[in-house]
Amino acid sequence: MTLASRVQESQLKTLRLMGRAIEFDAEPDDSYLETMSSEGPVDLQPIFETFCTAGRDVIDVGANIGITAAMAGVMASPGMVIAIEPVPATFGHLEGNLRRSGLTNVVAVRAAASEEAGEVSLVVRPRFGFAAFVGYEGVLNRYEEYAEFSAPARPVDSLVEEFGLEDVGFIKIDTEGYELEVLRGSGATLDRCQPVVFLEANNYCLNIFRRKSLVDFTEEILARFPVVCAVDTQFAILDLTNESKHSDFFHENVVNGRFPNLLCGFSDRVRDGLSQMGATFV
Repeated sequence: MTLASRVQESQLKTLRLMGRAIEFDAEPDDSYLETMSSEGPVDLQPIFETFCTAGRDVIDVGANIGITAAMAGVMASPGMVIAIEPVPATFGHLEGNLRRSGLTNVVAVRAAASEEAGEVSLVVRPRFGFAAFVGYEGVLNRYEEYAEFSAPARPVDSLVEEFGLEDVGFIKIDTEGYELEVLRGSGATLDRCQPVVFLEANNYCLNIFRRKSLVDFTEEILARFPVVCAVDTQFAILDLTNESKHSDFFHENVVNGRFPNLLCGFSDRVRDGLSQMGATFV
């Protein structure tokens, strides 16, 4: 199939990201781009505007078709962005979208960020290619409509070394429940650079695909970062370094689907940045 015919069979949509119009494509039956606002992910752009600092490098783990990588590329320039995506079809769109963006500081890597180098098995279902899961052994016995594929596993630390990144200022992790394994492979980078880390707290994926409770997940995050804030899509904030906020977080996340992301860091930069955004601490 030629590139021209592949593009004709894909979705095409122009998004306005950080004041810049960029055309993206995706698989024709994939709902991610189809349902995306023409203004891009409005619940994420303020985070990227605030915490992607010009001249500091960015790691985008679970880059999908490149929307967040492009946002980071605009904000962090001349800093470098490493966009990591394991799904073969999605990775093809990621590369094409980054070429069309004109951004020269974003590099795509086909891999699954993980604790150790090697290979991992992932599962994905039709129309949801943007959400690949690293499941426990035998997970496909429960989900017959899912397809399985393998991908090279790379610790973030090894990629930081390979690309010679000196000053990683921001890491985004959206890996459908695999976030802890990504962090465990990022220890040297976290210790040396002390970046702000924005990651998903997806109770369903943690529970079903990793057999991990939200309580255990939160405790490991808090053991790694001195500042952890749960972020709602309307920018209500729960400061999880205050243990009395945990019950609200667990209930709202599990029962009502609120506070789906955590913003983590090593200093008051996290709280100060959220305050500058106009976020509300509750």
